[in-house]
Amino acid sequence: MTAMFKGIDPLKKMSKEEFGRLYPPLKERLGELQREMRVKGLPVIAVFEGWDPSRTVDTVSKFLLPLDPRGFRYHNVRPPSELDREHPFMWRFWVRSPAKGQMAVFDRSWYSRALAEGKDGLEGRVDEINRFEKMLSDGGTLFLKFFLHTDVKKVPRCADGWCGLTADDLVFYSGSGSVPLMGEVMEATSTKHAPWTVVEAEDPEYAAIKVMRTSIERLEAALSQRPAGSVALPKIKGRSPLEGLNRQQKVKDGEYERSLERLQGKMRERQEELYGKRGPSSWCSRAGTLLARAGRSRVSPTP
Repeated sequence: MTAMFKGIDPLKKMSKEEFGRLYPPLKERLGELQREMRVKGLPVIAVFEGWDPSRTVDTVSKFLLPLDPRGFRYHNVRPPSELDREHPFMWRFWVRSPAKGQMAVFDRSWYSRALAEGKDGLEGRVDEINRFEKMLSDGGTLFLKFFLHTDVKKVPRCADGWCGLTADDLVFYSGSGSVPLMGEVMEATSTKHAPWTVVEAEDPEYAAIKVMRTSIERLEAALSQRPAGSVALPKIKGRSPLEGLNRQQKVKDGEYERSLERLQGKMRERQEELYGKRGPSSWCSRAGTLLARAGRSRVSPTP
């Protein structure tokens, strides 16, 4: 048992009476904090991972219930599409990161996808994940990361395998052997700016209350340090790249036409190479190739 799960009893329970007393005020407070998020422009990413998909769905549902749907986007992360595979691993998560004042909720995330790929290259994936979370955190994003810990041996099964899981997912969700591997990844990615919270999740009421309380505490702490209308921008050190730029430079029409034709030819060749290799830029390379073939001599400004 790794340090992340040591001493965690997934069988903790809460009576329905106690849940009925605690949940309503927590719902109200979370809704208030979402409105304050919007006013202060705080972006939030909430990550939910766990062994049992049914527990994850139940907990996420209780978490989302008090939230204004206009203020969040819910993402159920599945195996990557063909388009996703043509981009770097973290691309599809980058493009779903929230705007200021918004929340992105990931029901499974980059962690499941990294582990589903197997142990080979996992260390590199962990480095990518840490850079991703650090960069967004430096830009003002608050991370809420929850792992719903249940008895792995009790995960429900269906006729075609584990309920809610694809064959691709089974590389990761294969039983108790996954516990130490997941624990190691969590230890390596539980940082000051993006810490993990392990939630005892056999009892859905207990899990929901712990998630709500933890979220409220972290949101209150983040919002207390953020004045209304604030915008967290990275500080730029050194000279601006625009300093010393000569905006008066010109090129003769004849030279322009000759250079443009030569450079467009080189660009077309490189784009065809990228498209043939299905590299990270292949989807836009194909579009660029078609434009180049159209023989446009001057590029119009994008509206």
